[in-house]
Amino acid sequence: MSDEQTTCVRCGKTILVLTAQELGGQCVPCSRGDRERIEAGRRRYYDQKAFLESDVWKFWLKLVQTPVASMNSAELAYFSANLLRGEVLNGGFHQFFFNSSGVLYEDANRGLAELGAEQTRSLAALAKSAIFGEQPVTEETQQRLLQWSLADEALGRRLHQLDRAFYEDPDKLWNRLQSFGVSNGFYARAWVEPEN
Repeated sequence: MSDEQTTCVRCGKTILVLTAQELGGQCVPCSRGDRERIEAGRRRYYDQKAFLESDVWKFWLKLVQTPVASMNSAELAYFSANLLRGEVLNGGFHQFFFNSSGVLYEDANRGLAELGAEQTRSLAALAKSAIFGEQPVTEETQQRLLQWSLADEALGRRLHQLDRAFYEDPDKLWNRLQSFGVSNGFYARAWVEPEN
């Protein structure tokens, strides 16, 4: 067996000459069509690693460990709007309203207003109204309404529509949060999410 090496004709990675001869000059991942997926995974890993080392993430961790009652108004606006964003992206409006984060709806509503995220604010208000009507979002109403809401197919369809509209990101909410964070001195540089 020869240890001679060459490079893949597609990606330039070092491979054995024997592999290149067997696979038309390509490495195994390129010959299988897997190279782009592998490289995309590598980029996601390094992007995530960089984010977890950023001042934006460090500030978020600080907020998560701060009692809500101890936050100033700018911190609460940022925290509650970002919490709504994360919960809805993770599991839809149903998740936001029925996790403990739902009791921060009014704060998130004010936060979205401060951010100028009016379309997102409207979607959240429609979801709140669909679930709670005119009732305030409290731990008590969450528990009571959670039971029947899970079986309400019409409500499920309505929330799904609102979720899809939220996922379109009409206000570019992350960018607004980043600008708000910089302008309030939470961190010096905004985190720009990498393009996929």
